[in-house]
Amino acid sequence: MLPQEERVSFPKSFSYLRKKLQIKQSRKTHIDSILKKCKARFFKAISDCLRQCVKIELKKFPQSFITNISIEYNKYILKMTVFELYKIFNLSNDILDKSDQNYFLSGKESYFKYIYYSIGLFFLL
Repeated sequence: MLPQEERVSFPKSFSYLRKKLQIKQSRKTHIDSILKKCKARFFKAISDCLRQCVKIELKKFPQSFITNISIEYNKYILKMTVFELYKIFNLSNDILDKSDQNYFLSGKESYFKYIYYSIGLFFLL
């Protein structure tokens, strides 16, 4: 049975379950490794979706951003739009901000805008 404390942290619950299920301690089962992998795959999926909508090459998010899994940092990031994240890391082409039709694949501009201007937390719900 899981600890019955009122506010049990996720890492503590995860550690407890790992011990009870007798899962060996390895790098792959560390909670921080799992969180980094989730964050990396999530933002890779966002980038891949955006790339499918444009004719130009989009830059990747920096590794330091992907590997930073601190709770406070990620709470701050989840309140931002993808557009704001691209601006913070200087990944945005000014062309995309102008919505020039020449840079979008046929009929994909609306999909691009939907992802690009959505709030990060929206994606996780």
